[in-house]
Amino acid sequence: ELKIAYRDVPELKDQILYYRGYVSFLKRKDTRAVKMLEEIVNKYPLSSKRNGAIQVLQEIYFGEGADSLYIAISGKYTAPKSDYQLYRLAQSYYNIGSIEKAKKIFNGLINNKQYALRSKEMLALISYTEKGADVAINNFLKLQTEYRNTDSYYDFIILSLARLYAIKKEKNQIPKNMDLK
Repeated sequence: ELKIAYRDVPELKDQILYYRGYVSFLKRKDTRAVKMLEEIVNKYPLSSKRNGAIQVLQEIYFGEGADSLYIAISGKYTAPKSDYQLYRLAQSYYNIGSIEKAKKIFNGLINNKQYALRSKEMLALISYTEKGADVAINNFLKLQTEYRNTDSYYDFIILSLARLYAIKKEKNQIPKNMDLK
């Protein structure tokens, strides 16, 4: 309806594009949504809907594992980034191998209640690539004592320890209820 009623009002084109793009996203028509939302970002830099379009694009890109696109679009976001956006940005940096950038963001989130455990887990995982399995195991063991097994994302600690012990061929350290074949 908006498209028909306001099609000749150029001042509203960005808003119409945003709502159409957002509806396409909700309907899981991501290709169509991306096209419209990217048009807002590229053609309407002063639009009040630009940051909203970027947030939807971030959801799409992260969901698709398009880490480089997530990073690129995040750089165009002009409002302060939420911790949710920062965690995903750090994860994207990690995924493309920009470890130092990822570490910086993860370190900035370790005092955030919602993202502390996940950020510390990622830092422990990074320690494996930088310093080896022994250091990573010690980091995960510290997390195991710091958090309860009922905490969200606690299972990642156990899985990481099992994997690290398997890498070190210390199968006697793998919890008995873990089947690693």
